[in-house]
Amino acid sequence: MTYWPMMRNAFRYKLCARAAGVTIPSSTRVSMTRSTIAAAQTPAIRARTRANLWASLLMVLALCASPGLRAEPFNLVIRSELHGADSAMAFAPLAEYLSEASGHQLSLHLPDSALAHWQAMGKRNDYHLILDEGHFTDYRVQKLGYLVLAKVSGVSGFSVVTGPATVFVEPDELYGEPIASPAPPSLAALRLAELFPDPIRAPLLVEVGSYEEGIRRVINGDVTAAVIPSRMVREHPQLNVVMSTQQGPGMALSASPAVPAEAREVIRRAFLASRDIDAGRRALASARVDGFEPASAALYDGYAKLLRGTWGY
Repeated sequence: MTYWPMMRNAFRYKLCARAAGVTIPSSTRVSMTRSTIAAAQTPAIRARTRANLWASLLMVLALCASPGLRAEPFNLVIRSELHGADSAMAFAPLAEYLSEASGHQLSLHLPDSALAHWQAMGKRNDYHLILDEGHFTDYRVQKLGYLVLAKVSGVSGFSVVTGPATVFVEPDELYGEPIASPAPPSLAALRLAELFPDPIRAPLLVEVGSYEEGIRRVINGDVTAAVIPSRMVREHPQLNVVMSTQQGPGMALSASPAVPAEAREVIRRAFLASRDIDAGRRALASARVDGFEPASAALYDGYAKLLRGTWGY
């Protein structure tokens, strides 16, 4: 029967439909319940179901199979300080979901550090799609012609925290104290430098590979404080907040001007649809990202100034 192959392919068509911005009417969606299967055995109902389903699927396939949307390989570069050595495992499901949803093969690339990421982005032609912090995004928009496609949902900010047994009343008390932070030019380190502009009266930066490592070192007493995203404070209520930075937009997804407009659009839609699809929700949970929302370059305008003084700016 032709009914069963349609059911097996329904998930892929649904992904393609969401990525292309097409909603298949609920009356034509295939259900795996026994009642639906039994009803489909009735010739008249089966014929009508097939006709309605194929009408919607053919519309989706017409979009996904158009010449402008032919499958192409792209590199997806992600620089995040959240997962450290576990980044590949955390972000692999996201790259897999996006490849399936967009029809393009996205290969995941994870720079070893913020510095390695910074040094590579202006020299490599294969940085097709990049998910990273706003100061890097704005730099590429201004200097390299990248286009902002979407952003991580919500706002982002940083907090300086100490362990349960350490309480500072004034930020001045942190002068000369060891503070754990991802290395410059990470956004966390640059925001910390903003809080203490006088290098003579600043804390001692202790470089760590991830925010979680910084939290562990604070709790173990290896350092006095750590810089972490403010939203992580809720996950660790035993920590004490000394101060917080101003909030701004979250990490941004940007595309090289070398990526065709049609491909940019279908990939953008795949990111935005991730919360509406089971595979997308699993990928977001693995990456510890709430979701993605529309964004523009204007949101990040001026953030590149944080990189002034960084070698290569």
